[in-house]
Amino acid sequence: MEGSNAAGASSGQPSLLWAVMLAVTLFGTPPAHGQSLAPEHLTIGYDNEGKIDATASGCAAFVDQTMESAGKLDKRRFAAQVCAARQRHVAAYDALEKNYQALAALINKDHRLRVDEAVDNLKSMIKSCIDHKFAMSASGGHNYRADIIPNEKAAACLTTAANMVKTEAAALQAEGEDYCGLDAQRRGC
Repeated sequence: MEGSNAAGASSGQPSLLWAVMLAVTLFGTPPAHGQSLAPEHLTIGYDNEGKIDATASGCAAFVDQTMESAGKLDKRRFAAQVCAARQRHVAAYDALEKNYQALAALINKDHRLRVDEAVDNLKSMIKSCIDHKFAMSASGGHNYRADIIPNEKAAACLTTAANMVKTEAAALQAEGEDYCGLDAQRRGC
């Protein structure tokens, strides 16, 4: 056939093969065998996830509502303690998200892994830690500590998870380098 190349496209037009090769080069290989990709963000599913108000005004509003009879200086001190606990919670959540995104990028490159199962188990493990910590603590009563305790407990679990995910990403990175070696392209790495 005159004017056609081996891929069936007319000369002068890029072939579908070249377009696919370019896409794979730029964006990586698609998941193999129906493998899904790890979600961009990790949603654990615990109460108030991602909705913690660690602003000074949010903390003061909570203390004003729960500690109506306290004096102005006490309220300021209580609000600072509430904010500190909330800020630790938010910082731990952010660290987990950052480390998870690094892990997800590695998971999505390694076609040997069971992505859905790995992500679901990670979410379950973190949520179980939070549920366990909540069950193993007193309610905190009716005062401002009722807000501090769950934020401290959640922060502890999120920090543990963030560290574990960071370690897991480093191990997967090292394993991937060992696995891929000189055959990286052939192995889809």
